[in-house]
Amino acid sequence: MDNTSYLWLVFLFFAVLLLLDGLRAGWRGWIANEHRRLKPRLRAIRGIAAPSSGPGLLKLRNLSGSATLDATLRHLPWFALLDQLILQAGYEFNLARLLGGSVIASFLAIIGTLAVNAATLFTILGAIAALLAPTLWLIQRKSNRLAVIEEQLPAALDMLAAAMQAGHAFPSALKMAGEELPEPICAEFQTAFDEINFGLDHTLALGNFANRVPIEDVRHFVLAVMIQRDTGGNLSALLTKIATLMRSRAKFRRSVRILTAEGRLSAWILILLPFALGFVLHVLNPGFFDILFNEPLGRRLVGTALLMMCLGIFWMSRAIKIQS
Repeated sequence: MDNTSYLWLVFLFFAVLLLLDGLRAGWRGWIANEHRRLKPRLRAIRGIAAPSSGPGLLKLRNLSGSATLDATLRHLPWFALLDQLILQAGYEFNLARLLGGSVIASFLAIIGTLAVNAATLFTILGAIAALLAPTLWLIQRKSNRLAVIEEQLPAALDMLAAAMQAGHAFPSALKMAGEELPEPICAEFQTAFDEINFGLDHTLALGNFANRVPIEDVRHFVLAVMIQRDTGGNLSALLTKIATLMRSRAKFRRSVRILTAEGRLSAWILILLPFALGFVLHVLNPGFFDILFNEPLGRRLVGTALLMMCLGIFWMSRAIKIQS
């Protein structure tokens, strides 16, 4: 098969994948419509009044510049997760821009590999890598942003506690934190205050905060505030204790990272050593690995070796990871 045939197979695979996902989304939409029809009847049977159907307090985020495309993208769970990833990474561009950039990068990678007469395997791998590169970059940005927020959170809780001890209400304390704290945590507190100020319930606003910042310390903070609103108590003292606990956990995590540094370094050496050795052998003897890629048995051995390496990488990652 030539390069064009392989490319058509790749495009056919993605087309079938999108078709199956669209059918699944349509089925889920039909089920959701049935549930919406049954819910008022169940409320009537139980004697519960159905809420008034009016416009929501929060405006939905635009996923693209087209209302029709927005409606289509909202029914696809993968794209909803990508849009949430954009927000968690701290960006405001819409999902259509991310998808368009990914597709353009994939086509440029295909054109570039075909221009240099690269092997078909490298063309396919290059197209897939370019397609996933923007998403992987967002995942890395999200990880870095959440790490910064996790470091800033204890000081933010101390500020909230001090503001409430000075006589401010909880929403006012959120506003002060959104105005005076550094980025990126100030934007999250400002968003939570705006939602409460626009009339959203405290529980929903804090739940949105926990969804935008999916780290354990934020969930502890949100859970503590929700429990305090139901049971009462001194919220400022509670936030101070939570901040102290967060600092202790951060100190413990740093100690664990130091103690596992040798294991992580050994894992990286074991992962990269086969590829580095293969590259050196290929440079010294260019035809040394031809039998592995030209013979069926050699290709099976390469696939088995890669599978075993993936299992080994997973095992090493679990071995050096200590839950804190």
